[in-house]
Amino acid sequence: MDRKAIISQAKRSLIFSDNNKQKIHEILNEIKSVRSIKSLFTDGWCYNLALILWLNVPNSNIYFDPIKKHYFLEYQNELFDINGSNGTIDRYPNPLEKDNTKQDLIKLINKNHK
Repeated sequence: MDRKAIISQAKRSLIFSDNNKQKIHEILNEIKSVRSIKSLFTDGWCYNLALILWLNVPNSNIYFDPIKKHYFLEYQNELFDINGSNGTIDRYPNPLEKDNTKQDLIKLINKNHK
């Protein structure tokens, strides 16, 4: 399955699913099914994955671990990356910083529409 087909299938699965945690796992499973894409998200593109998930999961947030230099998606206090669930915020060993993704995207959109 090529990258375009995986993204298309992931988008379709999001439309018909009511469970946001299920959406997260569906997206992650699709991405992990292609070895080169998984390695992409484990070798420095973790923010891009968190952003993809954030754009598709309402009421989620992006968090950054400044010690490991790693981004996660947070949904209902649970942290997700390419490997799936990484536990909860309150049990995560390092302090996390909440990302200002929404504000950054609004600035970018406004800048490009002037």
